[in-house]
Amino acid sequence: MNLSLFIAKRYFFSKKKSFINFLSIAAFIGVLVGTSSLIIVLSVFNGLEDLLKSLYINFNPEIKIVSNNSKYFNKNKDHINKINEIDGVDFVSKVIEDRAIASYNGSEIPVYIKGVDSSFILQKRLNKNIVEGNFTLKKDNSSYAVIGRGIKYKISLNLKDNFNNLILYSVSPDFSFIPSGIQKQPFNQLSIIPSGVFAIEQQIDNNYIISSLTFAEKLFKKKNKITALELRVNEKKDNNKIKTEIRNIVGNNYNVLTIEEQHSDLYKILKTEKLIVFIIFSFILIISSFNIFFLLSMHAIDKKRDLSILLSLGLNEKSIKKIFYFESIIISVLGILIGCFLGILLCVLQNEYGLVSLGMETAIIKYYPVKVKFADILMIVSIVFFISIIASIKPALIAVQKINLNLLNNK
Repeated sequence: MNLSLFIAKRYFFSKKKSFINFLSIAAFIGVLVGTSSLIIVLSVFNGLEDLLKSLYINFNPEIKIVSNNSKYFNKNKDHINKINEIDGVDFVSKVIEDRAIASYNGSEIPVYIKGVDSSFILQKRLNKNIVEGNFTLKKDNSSYAVIGRGIKYKISLNLKDNFNNLILYSVSPDFSFIPSGIQKQPFNQLSIIPSGVFAIEQQIDNNYIISSLTFAEKLFKKKNKITALELRVNEKKDNNKIKTEIRNIVGNNYNVLTIEEQHSDLYKILKTEKLIVFIIFSFILIISSFNIFFLLSMHAIDKKRDLSILLSLGLNEKSIKKIFYFESIIISVLGILIGCFLGILLCVLQNEYGLVSLGMETAIIKYYPVKVKFADILMIVSIVFFISIIASIKPALIAVQKINLNLLNNK
């Protein structure tokens, strides 16, 4: 065994009860708690990010294609066929999404109409989110709609009401305030039968009504036009790689958005908060590393006589420094290993048993979601190890200086 490592182990695992021994335990606990805390906190942010994706994935696609030049664009069958041939693309849905006014039994509210084609229905994306009625958009030549739960509450809609239909108004594209256009009807009006109610997320529930694409074309008078192509992508495939292939097909006139880019503001806030928390906990780790610094400094002073003897017996200054480096490594490695184990264990228990609840009855989930990522653990281990090594440099230099000074005094 390396002599410097052997001595470092003896120093750290010393059975002698002293203040230095207390500092050893404090330094070890500081690394352990800092490591486990970072793993838990970052895993909570990972869990929240996954929760957002799971909430939006049923309503918003993994990849969305929109025009850079105008809101509506023509259905390009050639583009759609080529996109369908991309490995990893399971479905391509044609969509019209635009604003309208919903009226029911004297109540009126602004809404978004999302008209979807048959491929959206085949995906059964909203089946688990239907809380009342069923997901039906067309039956016996009649048009049906599935509405958000927030809209239902706002207009007091009753699905079993056979006397009042839901009436939707959209601004007519032919209407304008110039003399030739002012004679046109300002609104298009169509009635639709509510078939079901969905609940996904409050912002979506309060604003969206889903209809068939054919109905949306009639309401907005946009025959053979769409506002977006929505893609369902295989979970095992890389969205960014598929995005690049789509860009090569559609060109620069279209914008290809992943689900993160569709909700860029929300994801930026989450990632910024995660970064800030990581920096704060890193500073806490730096502060806790002072325990290692003081421990090794005290060892350098306390053991100067023993180290002077070792130097006299032929141990060089480099080996003396290694004693303190190895002692710092022992503290950090043990703290990291046990800290990682405890952090991961608590995350697993949180997922299985929900140790910590959100404390809100109206929350989508009852407990904090967590997801441990290997990349986070690797980053945490690297930073903790780096801080611990830095904390050992100065004490090692102090030890050599004290030994040399002790030898000079003896002479």
